Amino acid sequence: MRSSEGSLKDAGRPLKVLHVATAFAYEGAPHITPWLTQTLKALKELGVDVRILTSAHRGVGDGEYEGIPVYRFRYSPAFLENLTYDVAIYERLRLQKWRYLQLPLFMLGGLLKAVRVERDFRPDIVHVHWPIPNAIWALPFGGRRVFTFHNTELSLMKKLGKLGRIFIHLLKRGDFFTFNSSFTRDRFLRIVGDLGKPHRIVPLPVGWTPEVRGVDKERGRVLFVGRLVYWKGGDVLIKAASILKRRGIDVKLVFVGDGPARSEWEEMARKYGVEAIFKGWMHGRELSEEYARAWVLVLPSRSDPKVWTESLGLVLVEAMMHGTPVIASRAGGPLDVISEGEDGFFFEVEDYEDLTNKLERILKDEETARRMGERGKKKAERYRPLSVAVEYLNIYRSIL
Repeated sequence: MRSSEGSLKDAGRPLKVLHVATAFAYEGAPHITPWLTQTLKALKELGVDVRILTSAHRGVGDGEYEGIPVYRFRYSPAFLENLTYDVAIYERLRLQKWRYLQLPLFMLGGLLKAVRVERDFRPDIVHVHWPIPNAIWALPFGGRRVFTFHNTELSLMKKLGKLGRIFIHLLKRGDFFTFNSSFTRDRFLRIVGDLGKPHRIVPLPVGWTPEVRGVDKERGRVLFVGRLVYWKGGDVLIKAASILKRRGIDVKLVFVGDGPARSEWEEMARKYGVEAIFKGWMHGRELSEEYARAWVLVLPSRSDPKVWTESLGLVLVEAMMHGTPVIASRAGGPLDVISEGEDGFFFEVEDYEDLTNKLERILKDEETARRMGERGKKKAERYRPLSVAVEYLNIYRSIL
């Protein structure tokens, strides 16, 4: 292994850090892992020479995004390079079983690209997100390794059973582990075990800062932000809205995002007579205005310990940044974010009647909504990109 600290001192050069992830934003798709984009920009502001290794999407190759050099590996003809980006990989595999045949090409493409990046860049730190299986792509590098766990990779390891234990040998090569929430850390310990590595909970940062001020809250406007997939629970929210309508409470649902469940949820809203607007993906000022205008944001995710559970719930923090109270299902990462009754409420997973009652309280009690919004805005300061980047930089320095 290279003596990174000595070489840094001798050369008087900045720390060189390569982040590794399955997907990263590109022109026209800023909504892809925006938290990672902002983290890397903040690290760059701190003087780090930071770059990223990731997969291509429909032929989009190497380049630069927001001033960050990007190495993208190819793994299929362009029209098939959508194993990730549009939806998460595990979701793609669930919907299209034949895509399992594409996985070896995906992993090999990343490994071959890593060999070239090591030759050209030679990073001091390799920071791998979703280390199962992405730690494979760290093998060609000689620098120190930081592994960040986001929860979904733990579901993969559990699904692989005994075969998944081969990844423990890769994980033992890590010098430091970080987890996006206490939920992810605890699940790691249950599934993988304690590998004796130094570790820390470092939450993901929000992907951007509010771009609007002075937008009035619209009573009855209920916001959902995220991928429109089954486990995100949009149908649970629609059922709750239909009950509120029967109680004589005006509700307008606004869905920001897209995915395979969109047409189903649109039809469901029509069937239940619920006013629902589906806006597709939004970003920047447009998304900021939606957060600011909403009376409340709801994250109604389902929880299946074998497959998926919300590991953090950054949309909760983004809503808080805009002074918007939040409601989430009582599972996973949101337990780290919401202080019950202070800046939001929890409801029991899939219990749309419980969600209805929590929504009714916030929609009818303006003082409670205002107080929760103010407290949430203060809490959101902890999730600023610069705060997270400083934590990462301290970790990098500690292992060199």
